[in-house]
This record gives sequence, C-alpha cells and structure tokens, in this order.
Amino acid sequence: WKEDASKYGDKLNSWDEFVQKGVWNSSPYKLESRWGKFKTETSKFEFYSKTLEKALQEHADKHKVSIDEVMKACDYQARGQLVFIPHYEEPYRFGDEAEFPLLLVDQKSRLNKEGRTANSPWYYEFKDVDPGDVANEDVAKFNPIDGKKFGLKDGDEIRITSPVGTLTCKAKL
Repeated sequence: WKEDASKYGDKLNSWDEFVQKGVWNSSPYKLESRWGKFKTETSKFEFYSKTLEKALQEHADKHKVSIDEVMKACDYQARGQLVFIPHYEEPYRFGDEAEFPLLLVDQKSRLNKEGRTANSPWYYEFKDVDPGDVANEDVAKFNPIDGKKFGLKDGDEIRITSPVGTLTCKAKL
C-alpha cells in the first residue's frame, strides 16, 4: 500500500478501503499546466520523432547494423523515414490463418483511462456508451459482413477460440 499516494489524490487508508471504493481519483489540476514539458530531443511533441531516431541509431550503431536491419529483426514493416512518423503496420498473426481466420482488433473504451479502469464496479453498467457495446454484457463485435459469412446473428452466444485460449460471449454485429 502506498502511504504517500494521497498527496496526488484521494486519501485511502487501506487496500480494503480501495476495494470498497473501487477507484482512486487524482487531484484536480489546472488545464494546460502539464503541457509543453515533453521529454523529447526537441522538447516538443514530435510528429517526426527525433527521440526515436536517436535511440534506434544508438542501438543500431552499438550492434553495427542499420536502423532498417533493427526494424526487420523486430518484425516491423516500416523502413527509412517512415519508421519515425505515425504509420500503419499490418497486424502480426498468431496461429494458422485457415484455423483462425479472424483477427482481434481490440477496442479502447471511452471509459478507460489508459486501460486501467476496466475493472471499476460502475464500468460494466455503462459499457453501452461505446458503439456496439451492451450494458452488463460481454460481447464480441463483428463486422456485419463477417458475421453473415459465419452465420451469426446479433445476440448469438458464441465461443471464440485462439491459439492461447477460449471464451464464451455474445456476438454483436
């Protein structure tokens, strides 16, 4: 239990109190008060990341390879300057495509703050604020074209299997 956490927000005296409350809220802060102090090479937000470029170049130099060779070794598709700007990478596929024909695209809820609030007690009740989600239900969202291809209807109970496990939920088209 972190005793000094209350200086940054809610004062909670024990783990049990945290579990009962279900959430820890930070203290309010003035809008824009944390803007502009970026820990980057340029001290600014970087659309072209000089910080990443420097780090990758140092790593490549240390191992006597090029940045493109580092990217290849890490299974990234981008090469050249594309490495340092926001870009699309094809998803990595686990398992055989014939056996596992669909890819999971994980959706970040507007209720999640950096993915850390999904287990808050009130969260499940309000899931329907996100497109396709249903309050108090676990659903797997399908493109309607894929749903039709697999003979699914909205609300069908389904079992999803991947190379690492299986779960049961309802289909949402």
